[in-house]
Amino acid sequence: MISTLRTEMVDFDADLRGTAHTVRLDNVGIKKCLGLPDGSVAIFGSQFLGTATAAITRVYKGGRYKTFLLEPRNTSPWYIDAVLTGNGDEIAAVRLQGLDRGILEFLSFR
Repeated sequence: MISTLRTEMVDFDADLRGTAHTVRLDNVGIKKCLGLPDGSVAIFGSQFLGTATAAITRVYKGGRYKTFLLEPRNTSPWYIDAVLTGNGDEIAAVRLQGLDRGILEFLSFR
């Protein structure tokens, strides 16, 4: 977990020779990052909207990004882990719900 909600992601070319492209993400709490088969990165964590709200931010090559918030907000404060299942772009992710409970989800970015 990062200590600040201001995150910078740096995108390099494959040979690390080209100019780097920096993406600045505000209000993104990070618990896990996964590289997806299309080259994008999925960030599992939260956004702070008065209180923490579970969120997934997907960052594409070139710096474009989109954040998905879980509804209803604030009932499941953040993702705690995520892994690729090996079945295409499917991801198994765990969200915290309450003090001692979690939710296992299977997600697919298509």
